[in-house]
Amino acid sequence: MEKEKNKITIEIKEILGSASPFSQGGSWRLTIPKRVVAKYEVEKRKREEPYISFVFVDTDKGLLLLPLSKIVTPENLRNALT
Repeated sequence: MEKEKNKITIEIKEILGSASPFSQGGSWRLTIPKRVVAKYEVEKRKREEPYISFVFVDTDKGLLLLPLSKIVTPENLRNALT
């Protein structure tokens, strides 16, 4: 049975910054650009909400990094992309 693939179409609004991963303490780290922190209120969410993560999604166009304040499920990913 062939694996079903989900397809989405996205519109790029703007680039909020870039960051290079670096090794620290045996793990790879990625610094979140200041404009991402401001736009998605990451610091505010960290204080108010007990959970925030960044989901790495493999697509046919490359890697998509998606901020998500809920548990990772297909439904939550769809909602975050709309």
